[in-house]
Amino acid sequence: MSKKTDRLSRLIDIIKTKNGATVKELAALLDVSEMTIRRDLAVLEQNSIVNNVYGAAIYNPSYDSLSENQKENEDIITSPKGIASRKNIAYQKDIASRKRTDLQKEPTSGKGFASWTEAALQKDVSIQGAITLQKENAFPKENNPKENNPLYELNHAKNTQDTEKKSIGAFAASYINDGDIIVIDTGSTTEMLAENIPDDLEATILCYNANILNSLRLKEKLTLIFSGGKYHPTTQMVESPQGVELIKSMRFTKAFISAAGIHAGLGVTCVFDYEVATKKAIMDSSVEKILLFDSSKFNQVKPAYFGDITDFDVIITDNDISDEWRELINALNIKLYTVPV
Repeated sequence: MSKKTDRLSRLIDIIKTKNGATVKELAALLDVSEMTIRRDLAVLEQNSIVNNVYGAAIYNPSYDSLSENQKENEDIITSPKGIASRKNIAYQKDIASRKRTDLQKEPTSGKGFASWTEAALQKDVSIQGAITLQKENAFPKENNPKENNPLYELNHAKNTQDTEKKSIGAFAASYINDGDIIVIDTGSTTEMLAENIPDDLEATILCYNANILNSLRLKEKLTLIFSGGKYHPTTQMVESPQGVELIKSMRFTKAFISAAGIHAGLGVTCVFDYEVATKKAIMDSSVEKILLFDSSKFNQVKPAYFGDITDFDVIITDNDISDEWRELINALNIKLYTVPV
């Protein structure tokens, strides 16, 4: 057995046993670089053995239903040509057929929903409301034109202004108290907030995207609520009318909200219009509305408007903010916190 074959086999065993693992964890366990792990996970995902969410991998239980002959014939691990091999092409066609059948059989909400997300999270997270994650390949590409929008992609966004976002997220996490009922918006800065929430914090948190949930799911003292719907891989967001109604039926002490653009005249904006209904719902349902963004977002305008600056009680950004913006925010009686970077 080759070194790569052995590593891939060990990866599958670890992810299956742990019900999911982060790239960092897997790299440490196998004593290889995170880049190597990412390449290996890409191979496994292409063969429907795992499902990759940002920064982590979750085992795909449908792989267990394959016969041993199918698994042995799968030569993506042993063949240098990998995916292009004839056996692998036949295997992927079989998997695609199975996926189509599963989509037809699965209910779209409630306890019967047997998607990979529920399977991976049922052990760690108390999930309330309907969870209906639908992979994008279940829909024709032409029906999802905005998903190909080159303006925003979460993996790229996380690496942009990375130092600033980490500092903002750490400060925002310190703003949460035991007993709070909070909601965390989609975004790369809000992911940093989620990562910095202490393990011993006792709070209720509603979120609606995969990267945030992945950052929170192992914090055992949290009560987590995940509103469901359609999964958007570009942002990792999950949204639906039912998810918005769940949010509207609740009340939160604090809402941590992200933005892609802040403009004095044109307000607060985001990249995708499917984000707007959920953002407005969490703002309407929260006592304190807290806006998180790095200073590069000032004077930017994005396509989807969801609020004015005056709709927010608190702004947390980095200390590269201009004097003009400081004066404007203070004049509007909005609390402004700037963090050093």
